Amino acid sequence: GYDLLKKINSRVDLVVICNPNNPTGKLIDEDLLLEVLEKCCRTGTKLLLDECFMDFVDGDKAYSLCSKLDKYHNLIILKAFTKTYAMPGLRLGYCMTSDVSLIKGLHENGQDWNVSIPAQAAGIAALDEENYLLASKELIRVERQYLTAQLEGLGAKTFGSEANYVFFKLEKPENLAELLRKHGFLIRECNNYHNLGPTYYRIAVKTRYTNRALIKAIKEVRRNALIIGNY
Repeated sequence: GYDLLKKINSRVDLVVICNPNNPTGKLIDEDLLLEVLEKCCRTGTKLLLDECFMDFVDGDKAYSLCSKLDKYHNLIILKAFTKTYAMPGLRLGYCMTSDVSLIKGLHENGQDWNVSIPAQAAGIAALDEENYLLASKELIRVERQYLTAQLEGLGAKTFGSEANYVFFKLEKPENLAELLRKHGFLIRECNNYHNLGPTYYRIAVKTRYTNRALIKAIKEVRRNALIIGNY
């Protein structure tokens, strides 16, 4: 991770970090993140920090750099309503920075009407849903643990996600995603990520009923694949 610091210099215009990471769901070390911010400040490099999944992180692990915006004008933080409030079709997100010239540039180069009226209405309504956020975070914490334990029980390797999804590696069957589609489950194949292969997957954390059904389907497709000799 600290190799990243060596790569940041005055020739680098922008550093982009997703925290928690996608697809692993892991958090970057807080001390390292602050060192990256300091190094970017010294080299005149902008740091774009995607915190769209931070709202799903438990308690004191959920460290945001929003408090650093006033001091570091090179810091840009992305946030989204769509993931936190489960309304992806409305496309409502925002960025925060103390760089006034950047904000002006975004307005000048963006669309004249870049947020729809339904998205605005949904965003305003979402701000009142405090109980929903608390309940969602607790549900995700419990169900993430359940899914992780179940996957590991099936021989999968998980990677300690802190977000509302679980990243895992399962060697057999190699066509797991294709087989699960036939059972009504769509999981994210991660073979198009840099350095990942066809046996890496990401699944969303949902309710116990749906999560249990997914695990049952994985067991069934593995059993069927073994019977027909696809292992």
